[in-house]
Amino acid sequence: MQIGGWKLTPGLFAGIGLLLLMMGSCEEDNTRMVYQLNEPDTLSSEVYQVYSEMIQARFPDQQYIVIRQETDTAVNRPFCRELMKADSVDLSESTVSQYLFRNQELKNLGYYFDIQPEIKLITGEELNSYESWNSFHDKHPDGEGVMILNMPGFNDDKSGALFEYSWLTGDDRAGHYMVYLKYQSADWNLVAHEKIENNSTDHPPAI
Repeated sequence: MQIGGWKLTPGLFAGIGLLLLMMGSCEEDNTRMVYQLNEPDTLSSEVYQVYSEMIQARFPDQQYIVIRQETDTAVNRPFCRELMKADSVDLSESTVSQYLFRNQELKNLGYYFDIQPEIKLITGEELNSYESWNSFHDKHPDGEGVMILNMPGFNDDKSGALFEYSWLTGDDRAGHYMVYLKYQSADWNLVAHEKIENNSTDHPPAI
């Protein structure tokens, strides 16, 4: 058989078929790497204010912070009780109760952080697609890790806030933390930032 002067031999047919298969595979891979963010949930401005204050205080030198869009729902109840006993922290029972209540279901975050460094949101689906930290850094070359946040719980007059977060890096910089902030002098201030060793929650492991 000839087309345009080309004689289509069985070997040529096989070569064309292989090329088309490879093109289709590449197109599928490219499509797979496009992850659409979820519609953000409606959250109060205080939620983003306490997140922003913690990030500004603990991660001021990073070019940007990669954050999983979906919040975590696993909470460390025993550590909440331990933090309540600390003399330097006036953490109330109502704040802990609100914290536990607000983390019964996940929320989708939006770009409402008022902060430097820059925030980059990724979905859990994208995070789970990375087979190694090398593949993560190929996509986010200046991202030093991935942050996963819990929803904060507030006291009755919203002058205190409690939440946990995970910082996933694949090395010894990774950790899980509990944070307590107070609203003082018209601004949020970080009062406690405690690393939880041997955390018992089922937060996502490092890649």
